[in-house]
Amino acid sequence: MTDKVIIKGTVKEENSNPLQNAKVYMETIGDFFTNEKGEFTIEIDSAKQTSYTLYFSYEGLTTIVRNYHIAMQSTVYDITLHKPYEGWGRGSLGGAPIIEDLGELPSISFKSSSFILNSTTKALLSSISTRMKEHPDSEIKITAYGKTPKQIKLSHKRIASIKNYLEENEGISSDRLLEVIEEEGPSNIVDIK
Repeated sequence: MTDKVIIKGTVKEENSNPLQNAKVYMETIGDFFTNEKGEFTIEIDSAKQTSYTLYFSYEGLTTIVRNYHIAMQSTVYDITLHKPYEGWGRGSLGGAPIIEDLGELPSISFKSSSFILNSTTKALLSSISTRMKEHPDSEIKITAYGKTPKQIKLSHKRIASIKNYLEENEGISSDRLLEVIEEEGPSNIVDIK
């Protein structure tokens, strides 16, 4: 294993235009910004830490969170940031949004200060993914709550855990998983709607 690994990629907006000066925050490392082509490069020492959380953000667009583990070695991220969604559905029919209702979805409970998914949570997420596969145009909004920087950081980690599980274990596309952080709400609950 080499001493240094390179994490690089491109940040674009939903029309595939590159975003210059998009912020890439890498936990414990710091802030990086994309160039005029929307590209970024981060070099890290592989011996210092085994896992990192990356936050991709741009003013007026939703933040995307990705987890990186040193076992991934040098990695390329292709990130698309979207405008905040007013409601469900990206398509339209006669001016009205197309909404695929998945019915009542469960909330996810976490232990205080934890973002680890337990077996019960994974079973709930599997049932949600089954409904999403039955309704291929559906999206879910994953909402976590927090006011302080510490609470917001934990909320991002919880959402990232849920999104990563749905993407990597259940095959749900990331563009169907909308991320929301709200100030008012139960601190150890993540709502899925």
